[in-house]
Amino acid sequence: MTTEINIFLRHCPARIIGITGSVGKSTTTAMTHLAIAAALKNMGSRQTCFLGGNIGHSLLGDLGGITGEDYVVLELSSFMLEDLPWIGVSPHVAVVTNLVGNHLDRHGTLENYAAAKQNLLRFQNAGDIAILNADDATVRSWAGITAGRVMNFTIANQGEIKLAVPGRHNQSNARAALVVLEAVGLAEQRPAALTALEQFAGLPHRLQLVHTDLRAVQWFNDSKATTPEAAITALAAMERRKFICIVGGSDKHADMREFCRQLSDGCGRIVGIGATGQSLVAGTIAAGFASDHACYAQTLEAAVALAKTWLAEATPDSPSLKAVLLSPGCASYDQFTNYQHRGERFAALAQQS
Repeated sequence: MTTEINIFLRHCPARIIGITGSVGKSTTTAMTHLAIAAALKNMGSRQTCFLGGNIGHSLLGDLGGITGEDYVVLELSSFMLEDLPWIGVSPHVAVVTNLVGNHLDRHGTLENYAAAKQNLLRFQNAGDIAILNADDATVRSWAGITAGRVMNFTIANQGEIKLAVPGRHNQSNARAALVVLEAVGLAEQRPAALTALEQFAGLPHRLQLVHTDLRAVQWFNDSKATTPEAAITALAAMERRKFICIVGGSDKHADMREFCRQLSDGCGRIVGIGATGQSLVAGTIAAGFASDHACYAQTLEAAVALAKTWLAEATPDSPSLKAVLLSPGCASYDQFTNYQHRGERFAALAQQS
């Protein structure tokens, strides 16, 4: 038995940068690819930077065109990593963004989930490089797992990069990409990489700005936030008390208590949808949120309609609502085919007059 990613890791001749984490690995992967591609372009190099894994598409079909001088950036999920012991191979450069509980329905325990993630580091040798998030105590403690050289990224005591995408988490993602640039010997191309990162508009369904209405209210699609931890990250990127948040979906039996506390502390209004929406609204009210500012709408259509009603009712004397955020904190399978379907529907509804 083998897996698609194991076949690729065994046969790919290029330098591979593997990226994993519980939250933000897709954006970090996209930013890293963007930074390396910009660096190569600025150098006038004929080398190529390929993007694949859990983002984009399988690169098996591209193997014939990948050379030892190229770069490959792979997003690697816990599902992809759990079978790496079959081949005993880890990427030349391994990046870990963070660790919070996820996919426990498959892995059973947080320890098993973490062990799958650690396979990214476990089979590195002395010539390899591990890049760890110094701001995550758990990830920072994994330095002893790798035989390679350890580098860290952090947002502590760092100037803010002028990114188009909001939030401290995206600052962290960009810092990771810049450390990768250094790790692969392209540090001198940092200015070109920074320009590319500053222009990065974000990935679909990840704090994606999908509409700005006539009131200058911004509508953000964060449908990819299928865990409470991912949604909490999005909440932190918004202006406190100035946004409406749409939450809820299918039930993965995750602990929602901290999510409810963060919703209560940060939101201006809350709308629940789907199988978990009612309990999330109730939990948020129990955490101290005003009951007349929270409502269970059941469907996304009803939630968007309610949000538009609240926006229309705003007066100069009431706190202004500047954004509407879909960040469900739950999977989508109770009402939608997948999170993409949910996000696309939200964008379409937001853009309707």
